[in-house]
Amino acid sequence: KRELELTLELVMLRHRLEEQTRARQMTLEQNVSTSRQALQSASLSMQQLVHQQQRDQASLQRFSDALEDSADSIFLIDRASMRFIDANQTACATLGYSKAELLEMGPHDITPYFNRQMLEQKFDRIAATQGRFGIIETVHQRKNHEMFQVEVRLRTGEADGRAIVVAIARDITRRHRDEQIL
Repeated sequence: KRELELTLELVMLRHRLEEQTRARQMTLEQNVSTSRQALQSASLSMQQLVHQQQRDQASLQRFSDALEDSADSIFLIDRASMRFIDANQTACATLGYSKAELLEMGPHDITPYFNRQMLEQKFDRIAATQGRFGIIETVHQRKNHEMFQVEVRLRTGEADGRAIVVAIARDITRRHRDEQIL
């Protein structure tokens, strides 16, 4: 009788252990399935992010190429140092400076009728307007000291945590000549 009771207890214990093992195995399989789904979802999200980043990079490259190929001179000016932080190839070609030379200069170096303080005041006035936009007509001076008339569109803003000015300069010498002829 005692052997039978022990055998029954062992069978019951074995059955409980098998049930617990099956339950744990089912929980593990569910966890693995959930983890696999989460990993697949994360992988899909990552692929979408990579594709979006590639599209953004291509768009940024197209925009950068368009700025480089612009007929107008485009300058980015750091407000704190009053130095150029970037300029397109048109600006370099129009002024006769290399990009490296321009990046050592500021707008007051190419605009003989405005000194640094005058330009800072002009930029401050533009920054205080609602659209932070302004247009000035002035004269730029090339590396060979030749002067030419320009219309400069200015917009103030921020980039990388610093105040900047975007200046788009258009040579208007021909327009002034045509106006005088008319």
